[in-house]
Amino acid sequence: MLIVGAGGHSREIYDILKDVPDVYIYEEFETDACLKWSNTVKFIRTDQEIKDLFAISPKFIIGVGDPKLRERLFNKLIEMNGTPENIISPTSLISSNNVRLGIGLNIMAFVFISNNVTIGNGTLLNTGCRIHHDCTIGSFCQISPNVTITGNCTIGNNCSIGTSATILPNIKIGNNVIIAAGSVVTKDVKDDQTVMGVPAK
Repeated sequence: MLIVGAGGHSREIYDILKDVPDVYIYEEFETDACLKWSNTVKFIRTDQEIKDLFAISPKFIIGVGDPKLRERLFNKLIEMNGTPENIISPTSLISSNNVRLGIGLNIMAFVFISNNVTIGNGTLLNTGCRIHHDCTIGSFCQISPNVTITGNCTIGNNCSIGTSATILPNIKIGNNVIIAAGSVVTKDVKDDQTVMGVPAK
């Protein structure tokens, strides 16, 4: 299994995978983040090493948060014949009623996903997120810790929702939207907007 990225989110993923044999970390350059790993972790630095690993096991997980970077890395590894895996923490609660999950998802500790929810490919749901009924979340979004998305909401692709933000019911969020931490979204947000505050503007 290959985890892409060496930062804090990758280490959280590694904690979930600690019993999986042969986990590798892809980080092109030696960074300060690399120094925080134990000496037992195996690093991969080059595309050729990725190809060699994928010839044995093509499974990978994106361990970075930034939506655009997640998408770029996801597509790069697909082109290298990689297979994106979903990582789902055992402490998360996902409804058995009509939940549709994409591929390459990170669903971290204590996430709650209610019924009739759709989540696109490559999205990150960080610790303590709550996604309520009848919501659709696009691909390659970053949903930060303790975000609440209430019922009947639609979130576009490549969105970044900051820590502890709340999206009220029946809200539509466009593509490439940034919502600042702690914001309360009470109205629809168009594509390519950044909003913040209570209420978010």
